[in-house]
Amino acid sequence: MRTNSIKKIHCEKSNVNDNVGKLLRKYDFGNGPIWIIKLNVNGMLYLVPENMLTTATKEDRKNQPKNEVYWNNEYEGRQTSINRMRDVEDPEPVS
Repeated sequence: MRTNSIKKIHCEKSNVNDNVGKLLRKYDFGNGPIWIIKLNVNGMLYLVPENMLTTATKEDRKNQPKNEVYWNNEYEGRQTSINRMRDVEDPEPVS
């Protein structure tokens, strides 16, 4: 997986299941890589284990287009700081 690619979250027990977003940063805690993903629908940042991410199809992208209002600060470095990352088992909001 590469930074800036568009992926879909696949975790049925999570409230963000089937949401599409952009991968912003990766960090490996030893149990496998954890990604910060910014959701297209509302711009929220989530920590997601790599094994719960799948490639978003054209149909997925069409159904969840990027909401430009929430993407004005897309390249703001502090939102993807390593200090905000932690090891997670299921998708969780970045605090």
